[in-house]
Amino acid sequence: MRCSCVKLLIYSLVILLVVLQFVHWIMLSLLDEKTTKRQAQTWSGKLHRSLLTLQEKRQSETKIDWSGQYKIHQHYDVSHYRESTSTIANDDLTIVTQCSVNHLYHLIELSEEWEGPISVAVFTTEDQIQIADSAILILHECFQKIRTNVAFHLVYPFTFHEINENRQQILEMFDVPCKNIMQVLKNHNLLTQNYDFSGIAYPNNLLRNVARVGVQSTFIFVIDIDMIPSKHLRADFLSFIQRTSSSGSITNNNAVYVVPAFELFDSFNNIPTTKQEILDNFDDGVRPFYIEVCQKCQYPTDYKNWCKIKPTEGLNVAYSRNWVDPWEPFYISSNDVPLYDERFKQYGFNRISQVCELHVAGYTFSVLDNAFVLHKGYKTKTGFHSNKDKENLKNKYLFRQFKEALLIKYPESSRRC
Repeated sequence: MRCSCVKLLIYSLVILLVVLQFVHWIMLSLLDEKTTKRQAQTWSGKLHRSLLTLQEKRQSETKIDWSGQYKIHQHYDVSHYRESTSTIANDDLTIVTQCSVNHLYHLIELSEEWEGPISVAVFTTEDQIQIADSAILILHECFQKIRTNVAFHLVYPFTFHEINENRQQILEMFDVPCKNIMQVLKNHNLLTQNYDFSGIAYPNNLLRNVARVGVQSTFIFVIDIDMIPSKHLRADFLSFIQRTSSSGSITNNNAVYVVPAFELFDSFNNIPTTKQEILDNFDDGVRPFYIEVCQKCQYPTDYKNWCKIKPTEGLNVAYSRNWVDPWEPFYISSNDVPLYDERFKQYGFNRISQVCELHVAGYTFSVLDNAFVLHKGYKTKTGFHSNKDKENLKNKYLFRQFKEALLIKYPESSRRC
């Protein structure tokens, strides 16, 4: 009889525990639903007020680029990082990048992986400005790393006219929980092809310069927004600079530090974060950047040599390379390197023109042993917009003029490109 009472008591406690867990689950679900609804209402009201504020800022705080074709709004949404007066910021390494509105979602992953300052120039057109404003505001609100580390700058055509008719539709589009924001922005990305702005030229080099002007740190790393740096690259590079500077081993202030670039297959599940993971997946989901589109544009990086060097802790210079045409490496440099030539727009010769000037100006190219940057997705010859070849030919002629101008700009240099 006593045993039966004990069993009954145990069964009763188990049933009570199950009921309590079920009630707890229901309460959490109701709370989550209530929070989501409250957040959606908050988004709508906050976005509406913020959009009006940003519209006023655009009307009063813009400048015109040298060509008179674009308006620039520097520090459109100032990050907490830039507001800091810490001297650490001056000795830091900042990612400099640019994009159109439809690629802003890449910032979510980039800011998480980098965990440091990022300066991004965003290009928009009049029919995209409400999306740009909303996306910047929501990204700032939802993601702590973006709120803390990312400084936004805005560039748009001089002929820009505000369009407000679709504001309510955009408010409804962004009335979702933070966890769904990336998918909302990805879905918007499918509506616009890169570099296709109805006859408006995408000013990639102007955007890079605008983002650079917004940097306070000593060092910069200019990459595309859909690229991911290797794990701890920022911290390792700063340690490398401190170590080599204190030992006196760096004697050339005109050194830039090449970061080998790779492409990652679209369906690759886990993004490699270390050199060993790159080596383990080389030619099996990971391959050199631009190997199909323009192999010679990256070949001088010497991937075979880089892969032979065993992974170690931290960073060192693996080897140095002389610049050869048409090498256009991604690199870390001091923030006083020559700016990009803003005449280059759309596709072709925009990055290589700046690297060419580095060479003529006397800079050396040192490849880092354990650093790398990954582009998400293979670059293929069929993956470009229809006018790519026409734009490339136009910029090819401009590049010839650019090289001739370098002879006048650097008359004492014996280097050519």
